Amino acid sequence: TKKREALLEAKEETLRMKNESEREIKESRAEVQRYERRILAKEEQLDKKAMFFFLGDVDGDISGLLGNRLLAQYQRPLFVIRDCGNQYCGSMRSVGLENTLELVNSTGLANCQGHESAAGFFCDKDNFEAFKEAIEEALKDVEFTTTVEADIEKLNNLIVNMQPATVSAANENADTAAARDAVRADAVREALA
Repeated sequence: TKKREALLEAKEETLRMKNESEREIKESRAEVQRYERRILAKEEQLDKKAMFFFLGDVDGDISGLLGNRLLAQYQRPLFVIRDCGNQYCGSMRSVGLENTLELVNSTGLANCQGHESAAGFFCDKDNFEAFKEAIEEALKDVEFTTTVEADIEKLNNLIVNMQPATVSAANENADTAAARDAVRADAVREALA
């Protein structure tokens, strides 16, 4: 019975920890969404090659999450930063460049630690404006475009091997080529997602 009681206590503790973890995740997601809405409303940097987003006094973990969402929206190097005393710190996210981390570090004005296109960012406040100018200058000839790579053979096989019920349903709803194309387009979008 003592063993059973211990197991029940362990199970209850595990459940409590799981619930607490889920609550923290929900709160974190909600906070990211609040900041994302506030930041997306400010699009005055659209003419810049790199974008800088300042957060208020928030947990540092949020800057990377928010950076990922903003990167999907803007498709260019960006920095999600906050005030850390005598410097700015936060996250760098990038797409379209081979090694943004190296680019940032090569300026001598800021420091990134992590991966080539996703890293922690640190810059003394005294160097920040010069850093922004250096990054814009370094990127002046870069055109950021969005490309989608797809395995055409895999997509073709997916379309050819579609479930007959799916095609039949499209034919029943509307016996037109457009309906069949819509079903195929949905399958392609699903494959690319």
